[in-house]
Amino acid sequence: MERVRLFEATETNDNLNQVLREAGFDPTDAKVNAIKQIVSRYYSGRTAEVLQRVNEVLGRFVSNTDNASGGSEPRSVTPSS
Repeated sequence: MERVRLFEATETNDNLNQVLREAGFDPTDAKVNAIKQIVSRYYSGRTAEVLQRVNEVLGRFVSNTDNASGGSEPRSVTPSS
């Protein structure tokens, strides 16, 4: 399976740090950083699950349309962590 990175780690980290600063939190604080890492891992896992489900649905759709037209198997894409 091909692994695809939707966003660079630095891009998402910089965006999250900005949001934390705007909310009055210091993203370099040890406790804030620990919570940020936990939340990031959680949403990374959830995003991977959603993308897998979308891939399965699209795979069935493409398979059904390919079978009707004699096409090839759908390509599978999975997110990277």
